[in-house]
Amino acid sequence: MLLLIAACPSMIVGLLDGAQIYGLTLDPASETLIVRTLKLSTAIGAAVWLFLLVDDRLREAKVLPPRSSYQRMEAFTLSAALVVMALPGLELPTVAEAVVEAAALVWLTLEVCARHGITPTRLGLRWESTGPQIIVLLSTVGACYLGIEAVGRLLTTTGPDGLGLPVMQSSQNDALGITTMADYTAKLLLTVVKEDLVIVAATAALMTAANRPAWQTYTLITVIEVLVHAYMGLPALGYIIYALARVLLYRHLGLVAPLIAGHLTWNLSGLD
Repeated sequence: MLLLIAACPSMIVGLLDGAQIYGLTLDPASETLIVRTLKLSTAIGAAVWLFLLVDDRLREAKVLPPRSSYQRMEAFTLSAALVVMALPGLELPTVAEAVVEAAALVWLTLEVCARHGITPTRLGLRWESTGPQIIVLLSTVGACYLGIEAVGRLLTTTGPDGLGLPVMQSSQNDALGITTMADYTAKLLLTVVKEDLVIVAATAALMTAANRPAWQTYTLITVIEVLVHAYMGLPALGYIIYALARVLLYRHLGLVAPLIAGHLTWNLSGLD
């Protein structure tokens, strides 16, 4: 459920954009309706789930007012903001939407994990000695490089200068509708929350807690990563390397912060 809330809208948009590359298009009105309906439904689902989880935790822990009242009010306010941001027809700043969605996803992830006995420390939100942190950070940058390099090669070999297959012609930022530095920063914040905290860390931790075999974890996360980037067309397969490497790093070292830092470092470096 958590994975669907975090990834489903991006996957559907990616698949719709990817389908357009190959001439499989819906009429604009239908596509807009699908995207808006999905965005609103996932926002409502996340908002209700977050408030209920917070309320249940406070009741079970027998937290007394005013502390319990404050936490419920905070959860309600963030949940309401998330739904408002998803309402069709509202032209709200991209930065505000991204920040609210990122905050809600972080809180929801922590609540869901706590419900399954996974503390923030066990999830990987902790500081280890410098060595492991640097290893994960640098390895994540390397994984980003390998993934983007694979995407670039697939764009070259399958595109007009290669096999002649349709591929994404615009830049990644143009495909995502990013036009300003503020948009880029906000989208980057939301991206690392979705891809590193939810898709990789929380999914791997929850599947491990459920005693799922490792191959299922690797497969699920890799498929999700490819579908999220399906707007690129066939070259999105390059993200298989990117996904597998990050899951490997997380499963063996269990650290989220350097995974996020490495991803941020790569994107902010301008090398992609």
